[in-house]
Amino acid sequence: MRMADILRKVRAKQESAQQDKDKSKDEKKPVSPQPKKEEEKKAAPPSLSPIVRAYRDDKSEQPKIKSEKTEALKPADGQSRSSKVVKYSYEESLKLYEETLIMLKQLLKEDIDYLSVDINKINMQVEKIVEQMRLGNEHLLYFAFTRGFKEEDYLSYHSLNVCIYSMEIGIGLVYDKYKLHELGLLAVLHDLKMVDHKNLIKQPRKLTKEEFNKIKEHARDGAELVEKMIKGYTKIKISAITQHHERVDGTGYPNGLHGDEIDEYAKIISLIDTFEAGIHPRTYRNAYLASQALQEIINTKDKYEYRLIKILIDRIGMFPVGCIVKLSSKEIAQVIKMNYDRPMTPVVQVLFLSSGRPLKERRIIDLKKSPEVIIKRELNKEDVVKLQDKLLAKDEER
Repeated sequence: MRMADILRKVRAKQESAQQDKDKSKDEKKPVSPQPKKEEEKKAAPPSLSPIVRAYRDDKSEQPKIKSEKTEALKPADGQSRSSKVVKYSYEESLKLYEETLIMLKQLLKEDIDYLSVDINKINMQVEKIVEQMRLGNEHLLYFAFTRGFKEEDYLSYHSLNVCIYSMEIGIGLVYDKYKLHELGLLAVLHDLKMVDHKNLIKQPRKLTKEEFNKIKEHARDGAELVEKMIKGYTKIKISAITQHHERVDGTGYPNGLHGDEIDEYAKIISLIDTFEAGIHPRTYRNAYLASQALQEIINTKDKYEYRLIKILIDRIGMFPVGCIVKLSSKEIAQVIKMNYDRPMTPVVQVLFLSSGRPLKERRIIDLKKSPEVIIKRELNKEDVVKLQDKLLAKDEER
């Protein structure tokens, strides 16, 4: 079955369930008096559901969703929201990524006094990432996909990557910079108390029921800790951290919430938490291809909202920025930019010719404008290593 058909069924089932729920609420609701004239003038909120089209033929724009006004977060010290911001170069973006990573490695130590943590420093780094993501900085998306790490640093990389990818979903939802900042801050702190369970998450085996129940505590414990850390500093939806393992169909934890009972930020972080974990290796499995990670999400159908899965595919994609792909021309290329209206046809940079030899000159192909060339498949790291070994062997023969 094509992915478009699966997504269409997921959406239809979720909408049907929501309609049944709304109908049930209406039946139980007592008859209320007629609203006053002032209330009648209020416009109905815009629909959040995008139009469904066949996946490969989807030419629709991202859903134009009006963001709700949110309380502004405090600007980081020394940062002016009115100052001009420019898009970072590759080197500047790498510096931002590495600086944030160092901060998270310090934050995710087992013996740290969290109440002495400078929350303003975290806030400042998130603000910088928001600015760059709003400018369309592909370098941060590239690092989120390609950066390798040791198992002991998993939580730091995972937290930062979830922050970056969550913001990309927020941009797809047309969030303003304040909502993106709030989402990013929640995402970067969502697994703060998972540090208490480092030994368990490193296990190369399936956890026992008792061990898994112990890990479940990190969601509620993390929310309580973050609330203490930011007290008197800024106001954010702490419930998103408590709920980031809840699922739309009610199978999540800690409270088994359903549908609209779950905060929207939590729904985004939940989806990205699963996707990001899938595309990177763990002690008990190799990394999935991006398409495999997406298929795993789609196979679980009702656990995530259709509209968020759709934005995940459109903005991060089957072939995310940074992944290595084989083209129909037999050339090997790397994805360097998404075409949001045609996610199966990103912009790529050719790395190896069809002969297998490295390309000496930079050559960019916008697959959206070159319909004669398509992506045949994504390559995993093992494929790339084999290709490199093959080239080395040829060089030695010569």
